[in-house]
Amino acid sequence: SQLSHVKGKKGNLLSGHGSLHYVQGETPVVTIDTASAGYPITITIAYGTGIETNHGKVISGTVKIAINGDKNTDGSTREITFDKCAIDTIAINGSSIETFIGDNTTTRKITNNSNVTFTITDGATLIRKGTETSEWLAGVATPEDREDDKIVITGSITVENTTDNITYSKTITDGLIKLGDCRNIVDGTVEYSQGAVVFATLDYGDGTCDEVASLTSGGTTTEIALKGSEGGKGHGGHK
Repeated sequence: SQLSHVKGKKGNLLSGHGSLHYVQGETPVVTIDTASAGYPITITIAYGTGIETNHGKVISGTVKIAINGDKNTDGSTREITFDKCAIDTIAINGSSIETFIGDNTTTRKITNNSNVTFTITDGATLIRKGTETSEWLAGVATPEDREDDKIVITGSITVENTTDNITYSKTITDGLIKLGDCRNIVDGTVEYSQGAVVFATLDYGDGTCDEVASLTSGGTTTEIALKGSEGGKGHGGHK
């Protein structure tokens, strides 16, 4: 994701920087192709037949990132395409596109649409499709001060197991609220379904910055600790 915002000269951007993420001596070939007018920019990350990370994962294939305009300008997009990629034995193909809407002074909205297929070792195929939108309700005018940010997240994700013909979904039924000075989501509701049947609901509360949410499943409601809640304030995600 960091490379998707890079604009520079053509060449291997990771030359000499393999120790940052990959096993010493192994790096993917990362190149950038810039149009004469500045955009579009295409970044290509070529892992070839396999590059091992410092975490012991082997990544192969090619990732392409197409950028059509400056970051945070109205209508600008970042499209990431996975071409014959794999992490260890899990094959990954498809694309994800991020679109920025707004003037970045009083309005800011980022929408991500994805359609990615995962093929597991045993032959099972999972198709993940989703749309998620983050819209700033406050804090746009003060980009250096993240503590006054207030963001609402909406959208849904479906995962279809085509082998077993089962579809799971996660739907935000009440917009999730993130505050710049709180690690966790403070408000909003998410429903989890198998097919048309809702089997669980997660409620993040009433807007209070805390470390808990309520999970309801099978008629029973349980208070759960949110992932990454340790360590106080900061930016975090939903479980």
